[in-house]
Amino acid sequence: MKRSRLLLLSLISSLFVILVSLFQWDLVDIITEFLMLPIWLFVYAFFIIITIWTLIHLFKKRKWQPFLIQLITISLWFSFPFNQVNLDLNFKIHQEKREEVATKIENGVIKPNVSDSPSLIQLPKKYTQLSKGGGDIAVETKGKAKSILFFTYR
Repeated sequence: MKRSRLLLLSLISSLFVILVSLFQWDLVDIITEFLMLPIWLFVYAFFIIITIWTLIHLFKKRKWQPFLIQLITISLWFSFPFNQVNLDLNFKIHQEKREEVATKIENGVIKPNVSDSPSLIQLPKKYTQLSKGGGDIAVETKGKAKSILFFTYR
């Protein structure tokens, strides 16, 4: 019974680390860095404690499954590009609506509307979810080329 409980705790702590690593910037956007700090502390402290417990369990009982799960999670955490995967998902999910906004900007339907910054556009309510941190986008012009930048973390 004790082994299965440790195996379950190992799986849970690893799942928490992977989920927080994948969605940390989305969570920060929702609850701010200040409230995210206790979540980071809880998740990583829980993971470290379970890793130490599985290491002790490995030496005492010669059961390697829980420790192996922790090692796999550690190797994933250091080698897997969680932020890039999150950015790619964000891009694919919002691509169609962002292209719609870009077309409206090119056609002059949406224009810069932030008085103290002529390169910022506050998006209409319909599109605010496309850019993090308040629904603003930045439009940069270099010669005839325009770049429309949607914020993914702000």
